[in-house]
Amino acid sequence: MYRHGAIAVATICATACGRTAIDARAPEVSVDAAVDATHAEARADGPGTSSDGADASCGMFTWPFERVSPRILIVFDRSVAGAVPPWRDELARFIPVVSANDVAIDWGLYTFPDTGATCGPDLIKSVVDVPVAATNASAVTTALAATVPVRNGTPTAAAIDVAAAYVRGLPDGDAPRFVMLVSDGAPTCAGGNGAPSSDDPARAQADALDAVRAAAADGVPTLVVGLAPPEAADVAALNALAMAGGYARAQSQLRFYTPATVGELFTGVSNTSCTIPLQPSPPAPDAVTITFDGEPVRRDPTHSNGWDYPDVSATGVTFYGSWCERLMTERSGQVTATYGCP
Repeated sequence: MYRHGAIAVATICATACGRTAIDARAPEVSVDAAVDATHAEARADGPGTSSDGADASCGMFTWPFERVSPRILIVFDRSVAGAVPPWRDELARFIPVVSANDVAIDWGLYTFPDTGATCGPDLIKSVVDVPVAATNASAVTTALAATVPVRNGTPTAAAIDVAAAYVRGLPDGDAPRFVMLVSDGAPTCAGGNGAPSSDDPARAQADALDAVRAAAADGVPTLVVGLAPPEAADVAALNALAMAGGYARAQSQLRFYTPATVGELFTGVSNTSCTIPLQPSPPAPDAVTITFDGEPVRRDPTHSNGWDYPDVSATGVTFYGSWCERLMTERSGQVTATYGCP
């Protein structure tokens, strides 16, 4: 079986919605609202007040969030099956996709094959080029841009085996883990378990399919991106690998992604809105105190650096300036709205 659809991950997700994962649905923002909208009795020390003097006795809304960033190890095939110029053009189109998802994705890079004889056992290295880490796109894209193409065989199965083992060995956590195979052609070197053994394209494809299926069964799906595959046989091979990996495209003769379409995987991955809901809306919109991880945030009608309502309904709060940047980039936190009374 295989699934399709966008990676609905790395959105600002409230605690109650649990961890998000790659899914065929659009990303959602769920809210765990701890709200007491009834009028509370004043405490002995009097009702709380904001810096603006808001009476804090008519309820509180808390919005805890956690950014769950998937870990993706790019497995980059530098053995060029076709002409080099189209390959380089496609690579140049792929690199900005990585950069654009720097915050949303924990990227890493493993390139293959290494230097050596065609389909020889020394083509596969045991260490990654760039370890998977947060805000790591710059290191990954720099290494990708410096990649030198070779023509000594394509040991895809052996590379997937090494990459999947690395990804499985990443520190425990709820973030989903993936291998992203980026290649311009069919496997040509048979053999897996990190050791190519022979120049046998038919067996090489079968071995690669086995490696991709084994990785998926062990919790590491493979996303496939094709860089201008030159022949129909290359397209067919990458289509099969994409379907075995679990995230093939649904509506195309190309079941794998290309630099032009790989952005579909990340539709909605980054939280691009600095607006959060207020549920329910405050009884006195001008008597609300907002804090971000306990730090007071001033209401700013100029929308330069603070918060304001996006419209007169007061059913949400929009952050601006450095506060918006924090909401976009921090891995976890909590926004609290304290409601004053009319």
